[in-house]
Amino acid sequence: MVSFIRSDLDFILQQILIAEQNAAGTPLLDLLPNAEVPWGLRTLTGEYNNLINPEFGAADNAFPRLTDPTYLPGYEPGTQFVTDSTPRTISNLIVDQTANNPAAVAAADANAGATIVTSPGLDGIFGTGDDKTVYNIPNITPDVGLTAPFNSWMTFFGQFFDHGLDLVSKSKTEVVFIPLNIDDPLYVPGGPNFMILSRAESGEAATNTTSPFVDQNQTYSSHPSHQVFLRAYALGLDGKPVATGALIENVDLGTDGKYGTADDVHIGGMATWAVVKAQARDILGINLTDADVGNVPLLATDAYGHFIRGANGYPMVVFPGNVLVEGNPAANGGNGISLVGAVRTGHAFLNDIAHAADPTGKVADSDSAVGLSNGAGVPTTGSYDDELLDAHYIAGDGRVNENIGLTAVHA
Repeated sequence: MVSFIRSDLDFILQQILIAEQNAAGTPLLDLLPNAEVPWGLRTLTGEYNNLINPEFGAADNAFPRLTDPTYLPGYEPGTQFVTDSTPRTISNLIVDQTANNPAAVAAADANAGATIVTSPGLDGIFGTGDDKTVYNIPNITPDVGLTAPFNSWMTFFGQFFDHGLDLVSKSKTEVVFIPLNIDDPLYVPGGPNFMILSRAESGEAATNTTSPFVDQNQTYSSHPSHQVFLRAYALGLDGKPVATGALIENVDLGTDGKYGTADDVHIGGMATWAVVKAQARDILGINLTDADVGNVPLLATDAYGHFIRGANGYPMVVFPGNVLVEGNPAANGGNGISLVGAVRTGHAFLNDIAHAADPTGKVADSDSAVGLSNGAGVPTTGSYDDELLDAHYIAGDGRVNENIGLTAVHA
């Protein structure tokens, strides 16, 4: 057993050594006996997972098209607005377990354990006017109950799994209007009765911004610059940041609001946007602000998510013309170097943000607590709830806050 452990550890160390040599500039093909051995560590982007075709499966590549595109009227690339009720109709049919849905009736008839019960409706409260009579259809597996049935947790895990395979950036200007039919649970007489979804960017050649492997990029990200901000750092003996080997965790920053000081209380779990900004500012010397939440700045890194140190030991941010500016915790009154004008990666820290907390084109509200400063339940025109934005969790995938079940799987 001891010799087996020793051999296994030796193999792991060899893979780390291969990655270190590659990060130092030696091509992987010069380090491996052939192009087929699965040796070395995975790069963050997935590049060189296939040594013959390095871009196969790497992030930031267009999805390959296998057939010629055929668009319905209104769906052509460049069309700004599309109207289509079909997605909502499909969704309603899937969840409808009333007698209005022939599929639900057939499923209930085929299941001897099905019963008719009363549902409290959308508000979850009985007797408020939207109660419904629905079929309660037992969840039984195809092997007649020999194994445990699927449940909602499997649904959330399925969403998490899918998020590790693909992500297409959404357009800021092109939208899909989804009209609500008169029998829709959300339909309100007098309206407005429609939903709005952002269309995908790129049209003809949609770009996948994640690596499409089962590689936990939901946790570790698909870009080395993004990975830098997800790592935890401590100050070394020389006072410079050193990666601990762990991911950054959630911390109560205490009364001083500074990261890495004596009054910090470690909470554990995923860090929030507030904590990620604080570590970047106080340890890395980079002034991440809410304006950066939608597009990670480009850093000088290796392919494995380690930042390349500047002359003073801090990360370097890339600016136009390939100009490198080193982080400095003392810059700008202790806020770190500004990222205004920095080159961007096209990857977001957050893709799903609570509506009231979306900073796009807005200024932070005037209060210092989660909640809208005008008390009306909607943002003051031109402002966003910055404290609510600070409370969003940060992971390798910016969709981590999309719903509480998905966040739980991430955690």
